[in-house]
Amino acid sequence: MENTMVGNRIKGAARLLLLPAIAVLLLLSPGTSLAREGKFLWQSRDQFVAIEKQDGAGTAEANDHPAKLSADRLRSMLASLGITEPGKDKPLPVFNEPEREKLVELLREGLSQAGPGEDVTFAVIGQFPALMGLVRERKVTTGRVFYRKGELNIIFGMVHRDFSENEDRRLAPFVPGSRTRPAELGGKISASEGAVAFTMKRDDWPVFSAASHAPAPEMSEEGAGPATKQEHEPARADKPATVEERLMLLNSLRDKKLITDEEYRTKRQKILDEL
Repeated sequence: MENTMVGNRIKGAARLLLLPAIAVLLLLSPGTSLAREGKFLWQSRDQFVAIEKQDGAGTAEANDHPAKLSADRLRSMLASLGITEPGKDKPLPVFNEPEREKLVELLREGLSQAGPGEDVTFAVIGQFPALMGLVRERKVTTGRVFYRKGELNIIFGMVHRDFSENEDRRLAPFVPGSRTRPAELGGKISASEGAVAFTMKRDDWPVFSAASHAPAPEMSEEGAGPATKQEHEPARADKPATVEERLMLLNSLRDKKLITDEEYRTKRQKILDEL
């Protein structure tokens, strides 16, 4: 009897110890408003744009917020950013067009609302071409944005990191970048040809002068420099010879879970539309 009572007490104590840990996991679970401190301007599952307190435990200099930037100027700045991955000569755009258009309006809104002790943070997921353009891989890019002394600062936390729906965001959070902890990006931030000039305060930290306003050419998502109509349309020589072969390849990619069902349906319809 005594042994049973002792055992029950031990089990009860173990449950009490587990409760705080479970509570923390619930608070940090993705999709909840408590996942990050601050004000969300936009949130779509794992993606977000938010206003939050500066990082750096009170050591960061005050920002010049609220700040106003024109949409064209901010769009040119974002379009100027590329990343050159190891083993490749030409940079890929950090942001594709849908990501840029989403960020332009939301970053402008955030910078105009943020206070001197606040930054604008973001995590966006874009699709980039792979396997001769037959599929698009989902990549996540995160960052921290603020305006100070006439300069727009973007500190990246991730650039083109592989995205998986199955990741537990409590264990693999989207970190927006930090003033105090440099991020390993897996590539080198570089400029597109004719881009708005910027300097690198750190390998993960580009800085734009507010005086920079020349429009930047749009970079091809394939990383082949300024985009042209031909660069957006993969050469037909890169595709299987027949519609049947292309559909078979598409089926194989879906069976291997290299593309989503939505990507499969969209690409299949595009192939059939060419008949």
